[in-house]
Amino acid sequence: MRNASRVWLPSPCAKLKAYSGFIPVDDDKNSTYLFFLHIKSQVNSKFKPLLVWMQGGPGISALFGQFLENGPLGIDATGNLFRRRPAILSDFNVVYLDTPAGSGYSFDTTGTYPSTLEESSVHAIRFLRRFMRIFPEYHNREFFIAGESYGARSAIGLAHRVLSRPTDLPCRLKGVMLGVGFVFPLLQIINSADYLYFSGLLDDRGRTKFADRFKQIQQLVDEQKLVEAAKLLSQTVLNMHPAEHKCLFVELTGFQSHANIIRDRISRRFETYMSYANSTEFKRSFTFRLPDLWMPQGLKLLWL
Repeated sequence: MRNASRVWLPSPCAKLKAYSGFIPVDDDKNSTYLFFLHIKSQVNSKFKPLLVWMQGGPGISALFGQFLENGPLGIDATGNLFRRRPAILSDFNVVYLDTPAGSGYSFDTTGTYPSTLEESSVHAIRFLRRFMRIFPEYHNREFFIAGESYGARSAIGLAHRVLSRPTDLPCRLKGVMLGVGFVFPLLQIINSADYLYFSGLLDDRGRTKFADRFKQIQQLVDEQKLVEAAKLLSQTVLNMHPAEHKCLFVELTGFQSHANIIRDRISRRFETYMSYANSTEFKRSFTFRLPDLWMPQGLKLLWL
């Protein structure tokens, strides 16, 4: 199984030892699979700790971090691949993990996905147990969990599970890393009416309209109408519509993306990464068939 998961990264990282594949994480149906890319540190890998990297969104593939943030193989706005230095690989053996199922390349054949942090944490711990059967050299090794943005929730959930049941894994949890951690209640953070107003992106009318919309969303949450609240939230900020419909944020500000107040649309580098990660060339380099990265209808994004 280990040999079957061996992959060769494209130049200029072809000399790095890398492994990739899907590991089943549900014990009853055998229908839920988490995708991983494991890259060993090039120097003294047998002495380096293991780090599991989880991305945010929720829904973004951990390969976002590998290609655009901290991995050894980077991609620029024109699609050229380059060797990133320094990279997180200098200090760790890294596992880029698409979690929960439904994020990135991870999938469930029945369309049944985790609905709670506890469920996704159970899947993550099962993944790690099975991963360490394939890579027993990490037994008794120091182990770190890292999560960015909404992935910070996954990191905390997994760490809590490990600490609650320390005998579940044959390694030693040494620390948890959170990057721009999205750990507060969603509506407390994403209600940016005042921020957008004082940044000059909303006028008085827009500020009032935006704030009123979030009051409606909060009321739906208070009434436990969570599906309706999520739908209204997507119509307000997340821009998850067919292309002919605009969310309230786009309508009021003219921005096509809410990721950065100094850029009105998603960066070219992100779009290039998305195109490459869904290409036949990329999938062939991994020597097995990958599904497409999940994207909302009408948009080239990974956000759910």
